[in-house]
Amino acid sequence: MLKNPITFKVTAERRIEVFKEISDGSTPAPKFYFMVVVSIMIAVLGLIANSPTVIIGAMLVAPLMTPIFGIALSLVRGTPKLLGRALRAETMGVLLCIGISFIFGLIPLALDPTPEMLSRSQPNLLDLLVAVFAGLAGAYAMVDERISPSLPGVAIATAIAPPLANAGLCFAMGEIAYGFGSLSLFLANFFSILIAASVIFTATGMGTHAKSLSHQDLVRRFGVAIVSLLALTTVFTYSLVGLVNKRHIRQSIKYELVQALSEIPSTHLNEFNWSSAPDGLHVLAMVRTPSVIGPAGVVEIQNRLSTALEEDTHLIIRTPLVKDIAAIGSTGQVADVETGTEGDSEEITVSDEQIPSNKKVALAEQVLWEHFSKWPGFYVHNVEYRDHEDGDFILANVQNAYAFTKEELVYAEAAVRKRLKDPDVFLIISRLKPNIIDARGPIIPEWQNYEYWTEEMDKQMVAIEEATQAEMAAIKDVFFRRCNLRIVKGQWKVLIETTVLRPLTPKELEQIRSRVADKYNQPLEVFAWFRHQAVVTPDGYTSFEDFIKAPMRYNKQQREGSNLTVSSGHGKA
Repeated sequence: MLKNPITFKVTAERRIEVFKEISDGSTPAPKFYFMVVVSIMIAVLGLIANSPTVIIGAMLVAPLMTPIFGIALSLVRGTPKLLGRALRAETMGVLLCIGISFIFGLIPLALDPTPEMLSRSQPNLLDLLVAVFAGLAGAYAMVDERISPSLPGVAIATAIAPPLANAGLCFAMGEIAYGFGSLSLFLANFFSILIAASVIFTATGMGTHAKSLSHQDLVRRFGVAIVSLLALTTVFTYSLVGLVNKRHIRQSIKYELVQALSEIPSTHLNEFNWSSAPDGLHVLAMVRTPSVIGPAGVVEIQNRLSTALEEDTHLIIRTPLVKDIAAIGSTGQVADVETGTEGDSEEITVSDEQIPSNKKVALAEQVLWEHFSKWPGFYVHNVEYRDHEDGDFILANVQNAYAFTKEELVYAEAAVRKRLKDPDVFLIISRLKPNIIDARGPIIPEWQNYEYWTEEMDKQMVAIEEATQAEMAAIKDVFFRRCNLRIVKGQWKVLIETTVLRPLTPKELEQIRSRVADKYNQPLEVFAWFRHQAVVTPDGYTSFEDFIKAPMRYNKQQREGSNLTVSSGHGKA
């Protein structure tokens, strides 16, 4: 036998003290309403500021839990007077909380629901279970003076004031569904604490002065509370099942997206959103990738999601283009960044373990960067690996100012085969020529100055160009476009761009060179580039550039004269 057997019964003196304490705390006196106002204002400010710490402060000072104990104790003991006071205090306190928070929400502060507000607007079965156990602990702490210091923790767990404050704010913001969600959370807390406290008060002998309750008495006193609690339990269970189902769907979507995107070089899932609609699931995936995923690729991933989720899925992939750049250029290595355990620290994982085709793409792209990255205007847009019945090949889409020579392509293909350890793979390069233009017009990259440039050279270049243009104006049926000038070891080289009906003769070219060189006492080499863009008009011949300027000037005059705008098509301006 135990010397001190464990018992829940309390002494008669303690019953009197508890009854008085609960009765005083359930009285709708001015001090009660004052604490309600203080607590609800703290809760409102904490919800708007999205501050859990401030909200905890509101839970600690809120007096609304004691009247719930008063209602439970009055039902157990059969004391109508205490029941009336406790119901009046709780009802007025609830209305005061909702009213104050609603009025505060009407203040034009451009408020939006915060995460702390949203977390209290969609309760589930877990919230109800917390309230049940908190009610058991709170009632027992109220009865047993040895553990009564734990009451502040119970107040935090049950959270009576914040749901009411949240309801008022949501109603004021027009978020009616969120407001009723918060009210349902309060009701769940209310009935859970009421039933749990009644059980504790009965078990501890707080109702010994009342006659034994019959089944009819139990139904009459606790029927409404029990039915309400069962109804909320059903609703919250459904909500919890829905939440679990949503999390399962989200995890499945993430898994399938990550697996599918891992098969595309340097492509990673950043984040995604999804929603359920009558026609199936709609998924928007934000993906980091060096190239746009085409419709065929999206369809393939979409079908994969539909099969895994057993539901029609509609996928949209948003692809801001990115490239992972290592020392040798872009890389196809898988790189993941995860937040570490020390707050803001991150862990970067780079792995060489890729599927074979992705690794071939990465190695081929590295070869291209290594061999051509120093060329002016060179850039690798995209590299793909194609498995073809006539032989595997690497397709590279690059930008380069210079055309590749046969020797350069043979050399690059040999380097790719060596790096991939595949002597049968082919290299095919799709070249995009960049348009390089300065204030004087299109630039010929091959005809650029790479020597140290001085202000004197700039003056010489302008003078030579003006003199060359003047000489060209004297030649019939040859229309000057521009000069391309470069200087090599002190000697100017002039490439004249012309629109011609006939080519310049070597003799005419020599005359131009001699006159300009003598005029400025500069050694020159002169070349002419013929571009056949002449236009025949009733008045004779002209260049296309001069021909097109006339309607352009006319359109400009019309716009300036009548404030018209030019349409993009062939209709009226």
